[in-house]
Amino acid sequence: MCGMCGIRYVGTHTVRGDKSRSAHRYYRCGSQLAAQQPDSRARCQAKPVSAAWLEQFVWEDCRACIRNPGEALVEAQRQLHARISQTDRLEGEQQRVEQALSEKATERDRIMTLFRRGYATLHDVEAQLEAIEQETAGLRTALGALQAQRNLVQAYEAHYYEAETLLTQLRNRLDEIERDNDIQRKRQVMEILVAAIRVDTEGMGRAKQAHVTISYSFTPKRVVHSNTEKCATLPAPSDVSRL
Repeated sequence: MCGMCGIRYVGTHTVRGDKSRSAHRYYRCGSQLAAQQPDSRARCQAKPVSAAWLEQFVWEDCRACIRNPGEALVEAQRQLHARISQTDRLEGEQQRVEQALSEKATERDRIMTLFRRGYATLHDVEAQLEAIEQETAGLRTALGALQAQRNLVQAYEAHYYEAETLLTQLRNRLDEIERDNDIQRKRQVMEILVAAIRVDTEGMGRAKQAHVTISYSFTPKRVVHSNTEKCATLPAPSDVSRL
């Protein structure tokens, strides 16, 4: 993700004009695309990042995690237990809100009964029903937020066990994956272990520097500097991947 504008980085490549005509892959801010931002003057000025450098850096971290997953899994398990411990509180809170919603429905029926029997004026009934609807809307919003938190705990639990299983399976296959350069399996590993990548650009023109913050799912985030030599003007990219 681009730290300047919040748009995802996309994969692209450019061909050098020297005799080698070799292609070099980069990630650059998606808002630099004509399709995303037709006005060239308004396009983001974030610095491109070398794809080979970034992918190798991230893979080395993932590789170390596969070789020695103990510390990462201990931290992941701690996070999982902390999240699971919240489920009882969330369940109790959800039951309380559901009960309050049921009481609001009963209150609404009681007011309508009073109106039909002539014990309440239309003006009073409308005012009370409006207040009930506002309170009900607030309770439904709270209920949705509680359910979202419970879903997050369940998703994290599934993510943890998926990562644990994958790391166990890969430990004995790592040499094979690297020897065959199994890109698909490497990407699967990185998608599970890497939570987010953010690119912050400092400076102007050729003095631009990219500070890449890599957030991992189970280990502390890391901040590294891009080794891209130039902030080149790149052609329209082939969108091979996104950050």
